[in-house]
Amino acid sequence: MKSSLRLPPNALPQLNLSPAEERWVMDEATAVIAETLQREQRFMARGRILPKSGWRVIKSKDDFSVFKERSVMRMFNSTPPPSGAVLLPSERSASAAGAFFVDEIPDDPSIRLSRDHGSMTATRGMWMYTGRGDNEGIIANMKDHNIPMIKGTGYIEGTINDVLYGSLAADDYSWRFRTFYMKDKLADARILATIRRPTSDRAFEFLGIKWFTKESPRYVGSFVQPRDFIVLEANGTGVDDTGTPFGYHIVHSIRLRGVADLSEIGVTRAKMSLCFIIRQASDNKVHIFGRGFSDPRGDMLESVSVGMTADSMAAPANAVECSYAKKLMWMMRHQRRHVNKQTQTSITLVQCDSCDRSQTKLVTCQVCARVICSRCTVQRKVLVDITMEGVITERSLAFCFGCVVESKKITPGRVARDSYSNNFYPAEISPNESALHVTTPTDRLSYTTSPPAPTSRPPSVSGHNVSVCKKAKSSPPPAPGIVLY
Repeated sequence: MKSSLRLPPNALPQLNLSPAEERWVMDEATAVIAETLQREQRFMARGRILPKSGWRVIKSKDDFSVFKERSVMRMFNSTPPPSGAVLLPSERSASAAGAFFVDEIPDDPSIRLSRDHGSMTATRGMWMYTGRGDNEGIIANMKDHNIPMIKGTGYIEGTINDVLYGSLAADDYSWRFRTFYMKDKLADARILATIRRPTSDRAFEFLGIKWFTKESPRYVGSFVQPRDFIVLEANGTGVDDTGTPFGYHIVHSIRLRGVADLSEIGVTRAKMSLCFIIRQASDNKVHIFGRGFSDPRGDMLESVSVGMTADSMAAPANAVECSYAKKLMWMMRHQRRHVNKQTQTSITLVQCDSCDRSQTKLVTCQVCARVICSRCTVQRKVLVDITMEGVITERSLAFCFGCVVESKKITPGRVARDSYSNNFYPAEISPNESALHVTTPTDRLSYTTSPPAPTSRPPSVSGHNVSVCKKAKSSPPPAPGIVLY
């Protein structure tokens, strides 16, 4: 039985973050991305190969594979961490070069101390085959020593922008859309705070705090307590210290003072950290490197936990398909404004517009309204209805080959900018109305919810690092309600 936990609408109130709290979230995301960049560089320097002695494949899809750390003998370091631990020069360089919001890792001692202990010591042990590596750092410092690290690496078709556009979920509708196409298997989800939302200038950038629960696998049964997560999620682009652009997507647990857990209703607060670095490998192929873990807390078989983590690690492999679906739906809405209505009533035609063959059964392309036969038809599953309760309705619709190919060629930035300026994606889903509804294959799409509120333009880019909220040089801010693991 799948977990069906759904909270009342007011169970988790919206967060009003102070500037200090927003800065803490941005600093944490920056540091996690910098750490993942460093691990990716080590991986690439070793020929993009993970040693079989330390890692084994647990999931594969085409050219993308997910690996689990093997349970090998550990060497525990009983020496306490030095009180004045600092980042190594190489780590400081990687952090500064890979920073995606601030120019450098923040200097606040309370933040630095907790991070430095994780990156400089090996109190949880180190793998014999790697030395300093995956059992040190921010991510490793969050997890229990018996929780394995998971990595994902491989190639998928598309561009960096396709992956980022498919991964982008800056509002309720786009999050549920992504869940459908990337198979995230969420039972319930809420956006608690938005720190940075996409704009026409930075179409794929997002930073926010989210809460969600995941469906339990069918074979687990109803005896396992549901798990929930509170995470920061970030999406965007950066430039590394060699001047090479990259994309990033991060889902990283944080704790919130004042937001109680849901143990009273039988929900276990789990934690996770997944960070992905996306690079363009060729004109139409990207390489993805992902790293992280998921700790279900409480009683759950490791095989179940690892399987769910592997699914999350493999999800970006579906991001490009999600981007294609978004673009195809945009084409349905955009191009129909230019289609002569007479072409949509050609029910008496008996000749395919594509191959010119005479056919008795013809359908209409959902984008260009050309009449096509079954040989010239591509069927695509399209999400046509989402309710506030998360109920999704899909339908297999007909498209011509030309429009399907065109949907892959259109730049995601063009679609995203037009969608934002024309309120293509609603910010909220009305309790009484669906966000997207298609009544017949040739009907125009109807969006029935209000657009997101306008936001101020984000600060400008400083150098190759995006600066959102630079740390003031005055006294450090008071400890916020956000606690970093």
